[in-house]
Amino acid sequence: MKNQIFSFLFIFLTVSVCFFTSVRINQAYADSISLKISPSVLQIHATPPAAIKAPFTIENLGSSPVHLTIIFKPFKQNSTTNTILQTVQVADNGIAQSSLSLGPQQQKKLDLSIILPKNIPPTDTYFSVIFLTSQQDTNNASSSLDEGSSSIAERIGIALPVLLTSGESDPQSGFLDTFSSPIFLQAGPVPFTVRISNTGTHFISPRGVIFIKNMFGQTVGRVDLPETNVLAGTTRSLTSLEQPLSDHAVWSEKFLLGFYTATISIAMSSSGSLYTRSIHFIAFPTTFLLIFFVVIIIALSLILRIKKKLSD
Repeated sequence: MKNQIFSFLFIFLTVSVCFFTSVRINQAYADSISLKISPSVLQIHATPPAAIKAPFTIENLGSSPVHLTIIFKPFKQNSTTNTILQTVQVADNGIAQSSLSLGPQQQKKLDLSIILPKNIPPTDTYFSVIFLTSQQDTNNASSSLDEGSSSIAERIGIALPVLLTSGESDPQSGFLDTFSSPIFLQAGPVPFTVRISNTGTHFISPRGVIFIKNMFGQTVGRVDLPETNVLAGTTRSLTSLEQPLSDHAVWSEKFLLGFYTATISIAMSSSGSLYTRSIHFIAFPTTFLLIFFVVIIIALSLILRIKKKLSD
C-alpha cells in the first residue's frame, strides 16, 4: 500500500511540474529585399592633407535585383563637415558612382574616396553613406534590412557609418557614467545598465566584461561587452555580446537564488586605463517557491486522507 501511495505522489508531482512548464517556439522569416554592408562601420584616421581610399563591400542577399541611389548624410551640420562631404565619393574601380545596381545574390567591392584639404582643423567628422532602393523595388517586395540599415519615406536603405578623425589624435577621455541593475529580482535574465560618457574630442571604442559572483564568492556568470563606438561629447549604453539588440547588457541566467555581486571591468581603449565598479542584487524566486509549497501542501493533504481511509 505504501508503494501505491508513493507512486501516486510521484505521478501527481510530475503532472504539476508539466502543468507549470511552457515551451515557446520562435520562427524567423526571410523577406525578398535584403542588403548587407561589410564592414558595418568605417573608422578612418588621417593627417591633412590626405587622399583617403577606404574599401568596403555591399551585397544583395535577396532574390530580386535592386537599384540603389547613393547619398551622404552628416550626423551634425557644421562648416568642417560640409567641406569634407564635398570631396566624398563612392568609387567603383576608380570611377565615381551616384547610383548602383545589384543582381540577386550579387556582391560588389567599392571604395570610399575622401580628400582632406590642408586647412582642415583637427577634429572628428561623422557621416553616413546611404544606399536607397528605388520606389519600384520597394513596392515589389517586402523588405528586410541588416544591422545598420535605415528607411527613409517609403524607400528601403542601408547605411554605412563613417567615423573620420583628422589631425593628431588627442588622449582619449571617457568614464563609466552608469553601472546598475535591479536590486531585487524573482528570476533572470538580469539586465545591467552600462553607460559610457565620452568627454574627449575624438570617438572612443570601449570594451569590457562583467563577472557575477554568488553569496559564496564563486564566479557563476560572465557578460562580455563588445567594442562599441562612443562619439565625442556623447553618452552611450553598452550591450552584451549575446544580446546586441537589447538596450542593456544581459546576463541570461534564469534561475537565481540569494545574494549576488556583479563587477564590471572596462577600458576606454586598447591602451587606456581599466575602470572597475561593483554592485549587488538579491534574487528570490517567490513564484516558483509558492507553486512548490502549494504542491507540497496538496500532497500532504492527500497523504493524510489516504492514511485516514486506511486506518478506518
